[in-house]
Amino acid sequence: MNKQEKCCDNCKYYLRHYVKSDRYIHDVNCGHCTFNRKFLNKRLLPDSICEIWQKDDKQIIRKKNLKEYIENISNKLDEFSEILKVKDK
Repeated sequence: MNKQEKCCDNCKYYLRHYVKSDRYIHDVNCGHCTFNRKFLNKRLLPDSICEIWQKDDKQIIRKKNLKEYIENISNKLDEFSEILKVKDK
């Protein structure tokens, strides 16, 4: 695994920060470490690297599930598009 893959953003201890604006939630491109108390009050960038990095297996599973979900939505949209084309004729 290279150093880019071992960054905070891919660590199981990294908690990303978000803000709510109107009806949307936005990533603020920082977070904190839930493992090491010395980082609790320090903002960490997602590409930071430290010695306690741990692989986040849940994140890998979530990304796989999200990819499958998006593919299913795409397939459904293609089906709807075909239905609409038939009805327009």
